[in-house]
Amino acid sequence: MAVYRLTDLKALAQSISLEDYVERYPYSVLIARKIMGGDLQHQMTENTGRHKARQKSTMLHMEPVVAAEAMDPCESSIMKTRALDPARVFPVRKRSRGLGPIRIGRLADCDVVINDYTVSKHHADLVWDGMLQRHSLVDRGSTNGTAVGTVTVEQDQSCPIKSNYWLVFGRVVCQYVTAEHFYQELRAE
Repeated sequence: MAVYRLTDLKALAQSISLEDYVERYPYSVLIARKIMGGDLQHQMTENTGRHKARQKSTMLHMEPVVAAEAMDPCESSIMKTRALDPARVFPVRKRSRGLGPIRIGRLADCDVVINDYTVSKHHADLVWDGMLQRHSLVDRGSTNGTAVGTVTVEQDQSCPIKSNYWLVFGRVVCQYVTAEHFYQELRAE
């Protein structure tokens, strides 16, 4: 499973043409840019006699407002976030040469492995539609949810995505970018 550093890809994009870049990296990418959620709150539990009171931690999540699929879910003022630095770049491709959907999840046998406790073992799939020449995102019964922008993707429902759409897996916010758009983004920075 390949995970690229954004700085390495920026340096490469500055030194080669779009055609050479797309020939070397012909697939779209997921760029994990942010972690979403509230502050970690500590609360005291009840004292149970001879045992001392212990702290418990809870992550406070607030529902994002309903908006367009392409909207960054972190732009809402009610959602606290932190940037992932450096951003992680995951190629959107099958690990083996097999056909079928691209599996996204926490397990090592997934095609895109996002190692975060809020990402389910097999969280979602990206399914290629050859007729429309685009991916669709399908939630596979994830515990902490999947969204496109601020629109929740229900279990086993398909949601078409385009380049620069924001995808949310649990609390991890990724940007889906096609190879051509990613090259242009790397060159612009």
